[in-house]
Formats: sequence, structure tokens, C-alpha cells
Amino acid sequence: MTPIVGGLLCAIFWCGAGTCSATCARAFGPIPSLALGNVIGVATLPIIALLWVGLPPAPSTEWLWAAVYGVGTMGALACMFRAYATAKVGLVSAVVSTNGTIAALFSLVFLGEVISGPALAAVLLVGVGVMLAALRPGDTGTGPEGGSDRRGAVYALAGACGFATAVLAGAQADDLHPIWIVAAGRVFGLAVVTVPIVLQRRLPRPERGILAYVIGSPLLDAAGFAALLIGTRDGVAVAVALSTLSAVFLALTGRFVFRERMSRLQWAGAMTTVGGVASLALTR
Repeated sequence: MTPIVGGLLCAIFWCGAGTCSATCARAFGPIPSLALGNVIGVATLPIIALLWVGLPPAPSTEWLWAAVYGVGTMGALACMFRAYATAKVGLVSAVVSTNGTIAALFSLVFLGEVISGPALAAVLLVGVGVMLAALRPGDTGTGPEGGSDRRGAVYALAGACGFATAVLAGAQADDLHPIWIVAAGRVFGLAVVTVPIVLQRRLPRPERGILAYVIGSPLLDAAGFAALLIGTRDGVAVAVALSTLSAVFLALTGRFVFRERMSRLQWAGAMTTVGGVASLALTR
């Protein structure tokens, strides 16, 4: 039961995080929105980590891997925020959900991991889904960067690659609790993203109406990660597969909250992508 609950909660939290991120990206622009999220993350995540697991007695090499995780995460978030500002939420979420599939491919190519026939078929299914989802150009005026589903899909795919790199780097830090890895990523982001934005006087001052989205973006993302972490204690496949429902939830959010219309081909591509990602999780 724990993997089911953890996976579903992760999907719900990540749907909330995606909704908040898309709202902020379209209101302030991608990089200023990310800079704001880092401020919230640094102000809260280390405190949560201290209360949850205490001080981490980890060697310096573990923190180096956490720094690599931070590089991958910040690059991925920057691309994802830009994708949300240019393309439909449902399309972006489907493409970003392939980060686990890309991590599996990276592991296959660079770490020598063996992949089964059904898993390879699931990887190919994901590729077909992404191509279908990004096939049709989007309407103009999606966000501050203008509208282009194809361009947004490219940014989303780059974000998925960044998240995959971050996942593999974080997995190398065996002695460092994952919540501290996530917190370290936000600290890194504060240094390389937020500080330059502050020096350029480009850090937005959110009004009360959007403040909840600014706070929710990093916190719901961390909550989803924590839910997934708890869900995988009794088995990885089910929890990870259910977490991919966040892409489905976000596609519905894009339709009913952001009033975005995806073509039938894009819906088919998005659902094919999610199905492939879930299948890969179940076959590994």
C-alpha cells in the first residue's frame, strides 16, 4: 500500500509544482521565476532537512556529487521554466516526465547497465510519444516568450536530460540523505542564478495574488520528492510508475486551468509518453 500512496501523492504534489511553476514563468519570465524559487527553497529546505534527518555526517566527496546534482537541476529547471513560458503545460509535462527514461539510457551507455527487451521497447515507446506530442506547432501568445510547442518541446527535452544527469549524480551520494541533496541543489541555484538576478535588480516582487504560486513551486516539488522517497521503501517500480501520473494531471490542468487546447495528436503523444515511462518503471 505504501508504494501506491507514495506514488499518487508524488504525482499530486508534482502536478501542483508544475502548475505553480508555469504560472510564475508566464508572469515573471523563466529565470527570474527560478531565482525566486531558489530563495524560497534555501529559506525552507535546510530547516526541513534538519528537522527530518538532522545534520548530515557525509564526507566531502558526497557534497561534490550534490554539487553536480545542483548543476543538473538548475539547468533542468531553467529549461523547464522556459518551456512552460513558451508551450502548453500538458506537452511540457509529458516531455519532462521522460527524465527517468533518459537516466536509464545514460546508465546503459555510460555505466554499463543491462536493459531488458521489454524495457527497451518502453524506451522506444517514449520516443514515439515525444515526437507525436511535439509534432504540431502551438498557438501564439502562450507566455512572455511567445508561443511555440516545438521550441517548448526542445527546452523540455533539454530539461529532462538535465534532470536525468542530476538523478544519476545524486544516486552516487550514498551517505547523504536525499533531502540534503535537494537542499544543496537549491543553495547552488541561489549562488549561480539568484545572486546575479539580484545584482541586475531583476528579482521580481510578487504581489499577494501570485505569492502562493511562488512559494508552492519549490515546496511542492520537494514534497513530491519526499513522497516518492517514502513510496519506494517497499518497492520502486509501482511508486515510480504512479508518479508519472503527474504528467496526466498537468495535461488536464493545462486544459481546464490555463484554457489550453491540445490537438488529438498531441494528446495521443502525451499519453503515449506517459504510458512508456510507466512501462519502463514497471519493467526495471
